[in-house]
Amino acid sequence: MRWGLCVCCLLLASRADASDINWTIPVGVNLGFGLHKTPVPTGGILGAEASLVFVAMTESKFFTLPTFWGGAYVDALWDTAAGRGRASIGPEVGYMIFGVDGGVVAQAGGGPVRLGGCVRPMLTIGILSLYVRLTFVPSDPEVDETTEIGLLIKYPFSKNNNWL
Repeated sequence: MRWGLCVCCLLLASRADASDINWTIPVGVNLGFGLHKTPVPTGGILGAEASLVFVAMTESKFFTLPTFWGGAYVDALWDTAAGRGRASIGPEVGYMIFGVDGGVVAQAGGGPVRLGGCVRPMLTIGILSLYVRLTFVPSDPEVDETTEIGLLIKYPFSKNNNWL
């Protein structure tokens, strides 16, 4: 069902000319909370994130909207309840206000650095993105799964605003 909806959205998307594609570098903060399996309680998430993203814009009669966007992100955060730091890197893609990213996760704290993966669907409006991220680090015996619910606040630096 979800894949069918994604395919329909892509087929209905209007085509953007090369001049309608804008490259941006959104940079900002990640605020939220992490849900863990016991014995680790729910706690705060605080971090930073940066992306390199292209945005294909479509003009309507009244305003300009982002139609399709994609690129890559990198982030680092601290999970207060788990006492773990996590960093991830990977691709991101979206259509209009709906997006998803995911990638490789390195989790530090409570022993050696452990690798895992994550996926994060998001709803983006302007500089704000609401998200739910599922993180899996199977080799960590205490914090092998985390569900993050949070808010990204990212300012998009671009050529249009002279990268400032």
